Amino acid sequence: MLGLFVFGTLIVFVRLLTLKIYHYEKQDF
Repeated sequence: MLGLFVFGTLIVFVRLLTLKIYHYEKQDF
């Protein structure tokens, strides 16, 4: 159960990180 929680948190963290990188690369500077 704890492993599932950690796995879910990791997925959310990675998704936020990729969204941040995508948003940063969309802006041209």
